[in-house]
Amino acid sequence: MVPKIISFDVRVGFLKSVEMLKEVSALLSMHASLRVIEAGWEEAVAQIAPNRPLSRQELQNLIVYADKVVSVFVADATALSLMALAPGHADYSGSETPLFGKAVDDAFPSAAPRLLMLGVAVRRVCGPRASCI
Repeated sequence: MVPKIISFDVRVGFLKSVEMLKEVSALLSMHASLRVIEAGWEEAVAQIAPNRPLSRQELQNLIVYADKVVSVFVADATALSLMALAPGHADYSGSETPLFGKAVDDAFPSAAPRLLMLGVAVRRVCGPRASCI
């Protein structure tokens, strides 16, 4: 039986999926996942890039690589503590950037608690982007 050529869409989908897992791993500081992805990336690209049938060994190598990536990613993700708030409770989470800008926070350091309370009130009225100010 002659092996079939893997379609372009499937090959691109595989590589994009691994890239997405790499981006998430970097964003969430999942170092073990990053190491596994990077260790086999070049070989996976080299095997899957040509538009030709893969040998049994090449296909097995890709399967092992995908299995390692997924297994380590799941193990890393399981170890994370993530919290999700319903949109109605978004006011309880802090903003990474000051609502009124760093210049205002720096100019009025003693007013920081009041600015924070004002920011929560503005967000309630104007929404999370507070574009009405």
